[in-house]
Amino acid sequence: MIVASFFSEMGNDLITKLSSVNSNQISSLESIRKWDLKDYDNTLKFLKENPSKIVIIDLSDEDKIVFLKDLRELLHNNRSFLVNLINNPNLLEKEEFSALLLAIFHLCDELELREDFTKISKADFNHLKIDMDRVYSSLVYEWVRYLRHLYKYHPYMLSIAIRTNPFDKDASIYVVDE
Repeated sequence: MIVASFFSEMGNDLITKLSSVNSNQISSLESIRKWDLKDYDNTLKFLKENPSKIVIIDLSDEDKIVFLKDLRELLHNNRSFLVNLINNPNLLEKEEFSALLLAIFHLCDELELREDFTKISKADFNHLKIDMDRVYSSLVYEWVRYLRHLYKYHPYMLSIAIRTNPFDKDASIYVVDE
């Protein structure tokens, strides 16, 4: 329930936001609707051994500022939700998910403390990118793990997750005949 509410409330939006500037798209995640349990397991193993990195597309300085402002706003607007999640005692059983939340809090703090994004140097942006990589890598891994759980235990919930797949540009909430 905790992980489901996270992805429903903000996780999918965060994946979408970070993926929007990433030229290093994970194309295998587009075809998740056709996966079986072995595909989930293989992908999780791959993601564990090969953390996802963001390769920033060629953004103008102005576009970087807009991206960072939007990211800061997304994280800021969900901060109280994240605080409620992190205070949940059930997270003690979910060490990797807790690490994701801490990485998100750190990125949120980094962005909120920078009042003027026009002052961000290339070195400072690269520092923020390391924090974004940490979040993105953990976020993608947890998303696949969450979908694996849905596949195995709650297939009716998997349908909406697949139809709103943030890695599939053609994803649509609408059910269509196959």
